[in-house]
Amino acid sequence: MAKRELILDWDDSKQYKFFSKEIMIPFLALQLMAFGPIVNLAFSGTATPYLMADINAAAYLNLQNIINSVFRAVAALVWGSIFDRFNRKTVLLLLALFQMAAGLVYAAIVNIPMLIIGTLLGAIGSGGATAGLVTLLGMLLPMQYRGTYHSVRSLVQLGMTTLTPLGAWIIEKFSFRYVYILNFSLYTLIFIVTLLLIPSMPASLEKIKTKFRYDWGGSIIFIVGTTVLFGASFVGGKTIPWSSPVIYLFILGGIAIYGVGLWYEGKHEDIGLISVRLLKNKAFISAVLVGCMYYASFTVKTYEQILSVQGLGMTLTTYTAVKVIPTMLGHGIGIVYPILMQKTGWYKGISGFVVILNVVSMIYWATMRVATPTTVFIALTLSAATPLSLGQLLAVNSVDKPDMGRAGGTYTFMYYFSSALFSLIFNILLNNIHLQRLIPNATAAGIAGKLTPAQLQTMETYTVLASPKSLAAFKATFGANTDLYNKAVKVISDCVTDASRVIFWVSAVLTATAIFGVFGLRKDMKFAGKPKAPKAEAPKANS
Repeated sequence: MAKRELILDWDDSKQYKFFSKEIMIPFLALQLMAFGPIVNLAFSGTATPYLMADINAAAYLNLQNIINSVFRAVAALVWGSIFDRFNRKTVLLLLALFQMAAGLVYAAIVNIPMLIIGTLLGAIGSGGATAGLVTLLGMLLPMQYRGTYHSVRSLVQLGMTTLTPLGAWIIEKFSFRYVYILNFSLYTLIFIVTLLLIPSMPASLEKIKTKFRYDWGGSIIFIVGTTVLFGASFVGGKTIPWSSPVIYLFILGGIAIYGVGLWYEGKHEDIGLISVRLLKNKAFISAVLVGCMYYASFTVKTYEQILSVQGLGMTLTTYTAVKVIPTMLGHGIGIVYPILMQKTGWYKGISGFVVILNVVSMIYWATMRVATPTTVFIALTLSAATPLSLGQLLAVNSVDKPDMGRAGGTYTFMYYFSSALFSLIFNILLNNIHLQRLIPNATAAGIAGKLTPAQLQTMETYTVLASPKSLAAFKATFGANTDLYNKAVKVISDCVTDASRVIFWVSAVLTATAIFGVFGLRKDMKFAGKPKAPKAEAPKANS
């Protein structure tokens, strides 16, 4: 076993053969570990409606989403800290057991308590797995092949888009429970591969700390802050109007609680979930900024369909057909970035190019007025070429191995945090602009005086993002007057389209801030080749 531990001591000044046993075993094992969450996401998303209907748990869907979001985000921090204090192979095996247990609970689910238990197990396991992949990437592969790993991983993710129809077929042909049995089997395989092929990885702090002290205070603070922030996403527009000041209090409250958490972590550096030393690493913070700001352009993709289908006059069928090829092409372009960065070392130039590309795509969507297959094709290709793994690669290469665990946890936590924050911002913009323009647009269309107060109020609550069931209920209030209903829907559609354009402008600004992260990347971050030796100083002449 001692010989197998030697692969943890990579010398990044040397070149290693890719197809050697020392590289290929951890490389393929990491791909399998990344494959697990992809399959879980593809299958579970399809199975969730069937599961909820089977146990009559539709009323608990929001609760399930909050539990999953909150504990997945905080679990990333917790597991990142644990990775720095215990043997990392042991932690990986424990994570696989969490996912196996979640699969078994979901496969046998019959009531609400089992739903909550399964959700907790799955969230804790998936949050840790995401943080663990960052940690392992920095431990098991030399810098020379980390870009190759991300490119191959992106290629696998692209190919795995075919699994969603497979999951639907399994559910319709057999039962949703078979999907979770398949998840259990996959994580059982990951457990076996980890046990047999992954070397023992003693943590950097394992020999320093004789007694493990868990950061209960930090955990509670971050759980409360994350619950407040994610909770606003699930109550907004449902139990609390998006225009209500309460939503803004949710956001400010969540951010304030996070601030208290960071202050608390600074007082408990030795046991904290987040290392203050890590937060002082300019290159790491820059990598986090690059990765999280990419998420602004990724989150806003929901509104592409609104502009194409509603505002630009394309049918849903046409939009779907036009989207297939550019989505594949965009992902294909995204696959090139990590390996190109690795081969050339142009991490600043490539990162800056991707940021600019995303800003251009957001502006293009915001200013588009006439939709043709060509214009939508170009816009979709630009916005699809967003390698979300690029920030992760930068984060791994900006820290040393002793900080790898908490680096993975912090980066993953910030990723989840930014997704919640951006979703809140975009939903607030969408709904408030929609409400502000609804009555004026209805008046301009000549239908405001023909609508009853109940219909006007209903127009405020239903948008083009509403479900078909909601729109059917809205249509029922018009009775036989389908002409008035069609005009009302057109007014709603125009309002939401106008709001979507504003959202793309805001996304362009948010994405552009990632350029500050690009400038902050450390000059000595090497992605390929032998680092340049320092120049020898000429001997000074004797006076």
